[in-house]
Amino acid sequence: IQLDPEVIVIAPCGFPIPQIMREANDFIHNLPGGRNLSAVRNNRVYVVDGNHYFNRPGPRIVDSAEILAHCIHPDVYPLQDSYRDSVFLLDANKTTVPR
Repeated sequence: IQLDPEVIVIAPCGFPIPQIMREANDFIHNLPGGRNLSAVRNNRVYVVDGNHYFNRPGPRIVDSAEILAHCIHPDVYPLQDSYRDSVFLLDANKTTVPR
């Protein structure tokens, strides 16, 4: 909370994306001051398929770097079509996430 991140990237391994989105949303809403974080206020909380990109070493490290570049600078690095099924923007300003 004290660091007030501009971007949050959530990339756990082994959980389905809808579950991660629900639990991340619940966590943010239950965290004192969570809704006041810059990343939340500016809709910059990303949920990424960590199982395929971030949590295993290997050739996909370049893909992971491209995804991070998009999350940090979306105007400079648009999301490539090949990642559209693996990178999601969590609207943490909403109190519920579709199941």
